[in-house]
Amino acid sequence: MKKGQVYSCKIDKNVFPGTGVCTLEGEEIAIQGAYLDEEVSFRLLGRKKGQRVGQLLERIEAPCNQFDRCGGCISQHLSLDRQREIKLMEVKDLFSKQGIDLEDLEIFGDDQTFFYRNKVEFNFGDSYLGGPLELGFFQRNMGKNVLPTTECLLVHEDIRRIRDYIHSFSLERGYQHYHVMKREGFLRNLVLRRGHYTGEIMVNLVTTTQQELDTSFVAGLLNLKLEGEIVSVLHTENDSLSNFVYADRINLLYGRDYIEEKLLGRTFRISPFSFFQTNTRGAEVLFERLKKMVGKKEGSLYDLYCGTGTIGLLLSDQAKGILGVEIVEEAVEAARENALRNGVHNAHYYAMDVKDLDLEGKERPEILVVDPPRSGLHPKLIRSIIDLNVKEIFYVSCNPKSLLRDLLTFQEEGYSLEKMELVDLYPNTPHV
Repeated sequence: MKKGQVYSCKIDKNVFPGTGVCTLEGEEIAIQGAYLDEEVSFRLLGRKKGQRVGQLLERIEAPCNQFDRCGGCISQHLSLDRQREIKLMEVKDLFSKQGIDLEDLEIFGDDQTFFYRNKVEFNFGDSYLGGPLELGFFQRNMGKNVLPTTECLLVHEDIRRIRDYIHSFSLERGYQHYHVMKREGFLRNLVLRRGHYTGEIMVNLVTTTQQELDTSFVAGLLNLKLEGEIVSVLHTENDSLSNFVYADRINLLYGRDYIEEKLLGRTFRISPFSFFQTNTRGAEVLFERLKKMVGKKEGSLYDLYCGTGTIGLLLSDQAKGILGVEIVEEAVEAARENALRNGVHNAHYYAMDVKDLDLEGKERPEILVVDPPRSGLHPKLIRSIIDLNVKEIFYVSCNPKSLLRDLLTFQEEGYSLEKMELVDLYPNTPHV
């Protein structure tokens, strides 16, 4: 087999995340977005960590008109039941390779396949080098090419209408997108949030300071016919050199600097850069499973990577007290506000990096809940958790690979895996 050549094969198995594996000429080839028993065509790319890798070329028809090009959904052509069957199989296989038997593992989730995302980050760019301004998602396997995702099926119609309006406004004003390599340009991102239950919408336009923003777009936004209501319009100034959505300064152009959303009967305030699960109904399934697993406790609970306090506040009636830690200061402020708003008086929040948590003088927890980013737990934090000698640890993970790595470390220190469940918050994507 030669790099760059096109081949076809039948997928023999799937590995996490959403990667099909087939065998040709005695070698295994990993192909992202290919699924068990599918006949696929691919271009051989080379090797990654010793594994032959192929780029999928042909896609089966799916509801979205950008399915064959977008870097978001990769399993939209499969039924929701089939998607979850494959995710379950992938995770079981991942853990079994490390000697962890998950034969009784179950997968849960809400039945909403589309329109579930309550937050989306659109990128400004061009669909090809030197092309017209576009606003959407990056194209799969095509670097920084941006697709005009006007009909994305993962978001509410309100989000799509706002996206289309901002795109048209930007074209009319002749704005240019920011070029990372050239370090010049104006438009960077459009970040939209919409409460599933409240319908409250936040519009956050992210630009550099290389040009003055014409704020007349706000009036146009407020005149859009939407099912929900725009309650917050922000302009974030970001002159960082990377593509990461970052705030040097946030300017409030209309309304307030937060939206509200409901989860399991509680109300949460969501600020521009605070973390909140992107699938509200799916998150309710996740937290219902967690609440059942935790049960009633007599002692205190530590909630690490607490974000806006979601987990701790939902568990506050099942523990003596809650101590939450989060590095994003505005998220901690939101967590404190959320505690007051929901009448929770046994929760206390601290703004710091969780690995720097000083437990001197604080009540030792009976249980610990961690909900880290995809990278998992910092080694220093794992050491601190082990030194706490906590009876039970509840680990909410959005990446089975980093979870497995951390779990093996805890097992080496005497902990044992008691129970594990999967919750599918991200239909049509490889994540679980």
